[in-house]
Amino acid sequence: MTPADPVLAVVRRTFTQDDIDAFGHVSGGTGHIHTDPEFAAATPFGRTLVQGLYLLALVERAVAEAAPGRHEVSVRFVAPVGVGDEFRVEVRDHPDSPGDLAITASVGERTAVVGTATRAPEVTPPAARAGGTSESSSPTSASW
Repeated sequence: MTPADPVLAVVRRTFTQDDIDAFGHVSGGTGHIHTDPEFAAATPFGRTLVQGLYLLALVERAVAEAAPGRHEVSVRFVAPVGVGDEFRVEVRDHPDSPGDLAITASVGERTAVVGTATRAPEVTPPAARAGGTSESSSPTSASW
């Protein structure tokens, strides 16, 4: 991927402690490194960190904006993102894998998350395969 590759979608978010606390409340991600600024200040990070699932949710939003439909998203968290950081997700066509998307998320010049999104195959619900009409609330795939 080169900077000349066109960006298909960008999602930005600057995190406040209130954002991190609220996400922790609804997700269960309430570890001290996320929600206790005094504790976090004494760690090597020096401040609270954003939950990985929160970052992943923003990555998935960018993928959905770039290419609506179902995708399997695979990411690697390579650097922490903390309170006060502006997190920027960029999605481009993958240069080495036609049809896939390349994901890069950064804080300033520092890369924080990298990954790939692959279009997932269409899934036919079990009831439709059997010719029935079932209203199931359980997912038929873990792909997004």
